[in-house]
Amino acid sequence: MNTQTFNPYIVLRSDKSSSQEEIKAQYRSLASKYHPDNQETGDNAAFLEVRRAWDVLGDKIRRQHYDETGFTEMKPPVEERADDALIGLFNQIMIKILVPDPNSNPITGQPNPNAGSDFIELCRDQVIKDIRTVENQIEGVQAAIDKTLMFKNRIVSAADTNAFETMLDTKAEQLEHQQAANKDTLALFHCVLKKLEQYMDSGIGSEQEAMN
Repeated sequence: MNTQTFNPYIVLRSDKSSSQEEIKAQYRSLASKYHPDNQETGDNAAFLEVRRAWDVLGDKIRRQHYDETGFTEMKPPVEERADDALIGLFNQIMIKILVPDPNSNPITGQPNPNAGSDFIELCRDQVIKDIRTVENQIEGVQAAIDKTLMFKNRIVSAADTNAFETMLDTKAEQLEHQQAANKDTLALFHCVLKKLEQYMDSGIGSEQEAMN
């Protein structure tokens, strides 16, 4: 099942306000009901889904991670992911250097203007550009969160449940998860930028001399 559509709280018929003991009781009840050995109500697929939900909510750290991000799987720390991100960045900039300038005359074959640039400086410029993009996204999502919360308790209902409030809570939660992902990406980019400080383009001087 797709991580984005799987909600362990719904599976265990509970919500974020439920205590660990309440969730544990729900898990035991549903696991017993859907266990394949149960001749009357056994359902292997439902049992596995209940187990999956308990794997997330039964662990306090994973539950907190899900509450904050909406993802059931734990991501490695930013520092561990930064090395892979750095490799991806190097590959991205290398392609930018190797690909001919799209604005050049195909007959004269003008070289890519980035070819003689400081490779690490190009990487740094790209990361700074990415950081600014994510910062703008964070600002935009925060504005959306603030506008959404302005409607809180604004629409009243005579019914037992307020569908508008439910929609509002869902929307706010989705935005909070999106914001958490944006902040995680921002932290990753800053970590990559920090790692770039350990690198330098030692061939830039000799390369420029060769071009002259």
